[in-house]
Amino acid sequence: MTKPVASIILLAYNHENSIARAIESILAQKCRYPFEILIADDASTDHTRKIAQLYAERYPDIIRMMQPAPNKGVVDNYFDTLAQCHGRYISDCAADDFWLDTSLLQTEINKLDEDPTLSVVFPDVAENGVRLHSQMPQYSTWMRTRVSGDEILLGTLNNTNALPYQLSAALYRKSCLLNVLNDAPHIVRNPDCGVEDLPIIAALASQGDAAYIPLIGYYYTIDDTVTLSNNLTPAKAFRFYSRLLAFTPTLARYYNIPLQQLKKHYHHKYRYIAAMAQKAGDRSALPILRNIRKAWSPMRAPLRSRIRTLPLTLPR
Repeated sequence: MTKPVASIILLAYNHENSIARAIESILAQKCRYPFEILIADDASTDHTRKIAQLYAERYPDIIRMMQPAPNKGVVDNYFDTLAQCHGRYISDCAADDFWLDTSLLQTEINKLDEDPTLSVVFPDVAENGVRLHSQMPQYSTWMRTRVSGDEILLGTLNNTNALPYQLSAALYRKSCLLNVLNDAPHIVRNPDCGVEDLPIIAALASQGDAAYIPLIGYYYTIDDTVTLSNNLTPAKAFRFYSRLLAFTPTLARYYNIPLQQLKKHYHHKYRYIAAMAQKAGDRSALPILRNIRKAWSPMRAPLRSRIRTLPLTLPR
């Protein structure tokens, strides 16, 4: 079997109604290079795995199934699958989303082949088929022929609303990610962070520049019953975003970014999680808030006057 040039990680959990569409969208790619699809079903309780297995049997030279295992969560599921990828380039797709432009993979491979200083390339994204990221200010500012890695890194750690680009359907050099993963595993693969995309985008930014591919390459489904960051009660929102805020100083220290440069992110996220804790009436949130403030203590002086306005006590 010819070694694939690109590996696509397809993450799935209880996606029986959409996984076939996701698989078909990747199989439809008109790419002259061999590629593989690794399906990482995270112990679905519906028929997701059975459907995926049928495709693996039909396309044994392209599709591989990760072995059944207890539910891992998105971070371990992603990186366990990454370890099995044979391609020098990596992309991914969530099983409730799908790729759009059939020339996407070939175009992205061409761009990375042509420019070894790039660590990642990424396309435009359609959200629910209604809005394009190129029409949204939080994304469109990054959609340039070239964006320096330093700029992407700072934008990733200092984001208030969205990461510079969506990791799904982007294509990156596996070697760039492995450089950081092997040097400091906890910086890239850390379940305490709760997500896989932010640490990966930061790691790639530390290794090279990024480039936008002017194709509408990906359909992102925002479904409040499925999408993690849109399916949150106040208590769950607090847990989700407090983990990210608590982890950010660790990333900043590793990448030598002064916390003062991330004050926009801190102000925005701390007020949000404090409000969610207040709304949930969760008194167990108090020590978490204190620990977050301690982790960001180098910013204590400039923030002291503003921090007093935050809710630091919760109703009984």
